[in-house]
Amino acid sequence: MTTQQKQKRRLLHHLPGRRILLLLQRKSSLPLLLLLLFGGFIGIVFFAWSSGRPRKHGERSGITLDPKCTAAASSLVSSGINLLALDFDETIIDLHTNGIWNDTPNELSTHVRPVFTCLLNAAMERGLHVAVVTFSEQENLISNVMEQKFPGHYIPVRGWFDEEGGKQVHIAEATKDIMTHMQEEDFVMSEQTTMLIDDDRRNIDIAVDKGYPAIAFDPDNPWGLLENIRLFRK
Repeated sequence: MTTQQKQKRRLLHHLPGRRILLLLQRKSSLPLLLLLLFGGFIGIVFFAWSSGRPRKHGERSGITLDPKCTAAASSLVSSGINLLALDFDETIIDLHTNGIWNDTPNELSTHVRPVFTCLLNAAMERGLHVAVVTFSEQENLISNVMEQKFPGHYIPVRGWFDEEGGKQVHIAEATKDIMTHMQEEDFVMSEQTTMLIDDDRRNIDIAVDKGYPAIAFDPDNPWGLLENIRLFRK
């Protein structure tokens, strides 16, 4: 047998089909072969199932959410809330821009608190709407930040300083934006279905007086917000 013939024989010996045939010829290897074939079949079935199944809450776009966030979002739905109106400075983000942020939206987006990244994704997964209501007039900047952190979601930003205080006018304008965007006449969004989350206690008190559910956000204990939402009752 020539050297070339030997090389060809070795090549054929290592082909997948050839190796399977050799295993079939050896009775002692039959259980191993069946095990390999069964394992491959199970792998294919699992892949097909995982690709086609509906995603659970918190799996959108590969995001894995803290169970406390999903529990808080579910509690909001159970309480009849369909709009979360959130303050921006010292609430969504961990600093105060004083309305004069001169750096990029990308840099500011790094200051978005993880608790809100988690909570808002969980809330929007469940059909809740989100709006930013702020005394900052940098609406375009804040919109860019929210688009970076929550791509594909419509989150209106209403920002101006109100000398009388409170965020109810901001909320009313944001509600109009959402209703116009949705174009669903039978969808109801009101004071009773809107929750304000703000670190300013005065804004919270005014909101409550106007009939809005509201929760004061503690910048020193950001993740405590989730428990406050879970325990909230109208």
